[in-house]
Amino acid sequence: MSLQKFLEADEEQLMQALGSADSAEQCVPILERETDRLLYLYNENTADDTLQSAAAGLMRQIHTGAALINTGGETSVYVSAESKTGKKEKTASRVLLTAGMICMAAVLICSLIPFGILSFPGKLAVTVPGMTAGSAFFFLSGKKRSFAPSSENNKTFLTRTKPDAARIYRIYRALILTADRTLAGENDRLRLEKHRIAKEKEESGALCAGRWSEKDLSLMGELLEASYSRDGEYALDKLNQLKFRLHQEGIETVDYSPENENWFDRLPSSHSTTIRPALVFNGQLLKKGLAGTAS
Repeated sequence: MSLQKFLEADEEQLMQALGSADSAEQCVPILERETDRLLYLYNENTADDTLQSAAAGLMRQIHTGAALINTGGETSVYVSAESKTGKKEKTASRVLLTAGMICMAAVLICSLIPFGILSFPGKLAVTVPGMTAGSAFFFLSGKKRSFAPSSENNKTFLTRTKPDAARIYRIYRALILTADRTLAGENDRLRLEKHRIAKEKEESGALCAGRWSEKDLSLMGELLEASYSRDGEYALDKLNQLKFRLHQEGIETVDYSPENENWFDRLPSSHSTTIRPALVFNGQLLKKGLAGTAS
């Protein structure tokens, strides 16, 4: 089976996992696990070591490139909540303002009390500290308020991009299809190589068998039979048949003479004689003969 078939079997599960991812970073380990799974399934269904090695190299590249796949999808823009610092500053400003208003209210009430009830020194003892404290509270409240950022300035605009599961799957599937095509090419190459080797073996066997015709094999068998029978007359008759067979192939047996002495290896002898004839084809020496020559 191809990697594509295994991927299509996992499509629903893979799409669900990618759809649940909230960021591109979360998609990477999902694709890496799927790549490892596809390689495992491919190796389980492929017996050829060369294809397994090629698949491992291709899937290693896809595994490494998983982080580079464009996962862009729908982008959302939202405003972050007001910071805790801003909230604290505003709360403190309100508390100080309230305290200042209480102090001023006390001063006002004190000033409305008749002198018969509260003496002038007594009023001063209340109104002067009250006005001082109230003024201080108002001043601090204003400072706190000025330090607190406004609601508009305190807004932070954030964006979040939801990965597009369908887009990621299409890109990943394209990578798997490319790996499949590469493996198919490698498989074709291996098949042709095996066919070539088998053909060479077949041709080698046919060549070995084709060196000898039925007549040649029959003659060789008869020569061996003559050798085993130790019948000299029978053996000589078969040897003459061998010379005739060589003549049919254009190969002549040449006896020794001074004109063709270069075609022979020579041994000392009491007289010139041919020990083994030379084999000649179209005037070209095929095999040197052996001759005895008088010294």
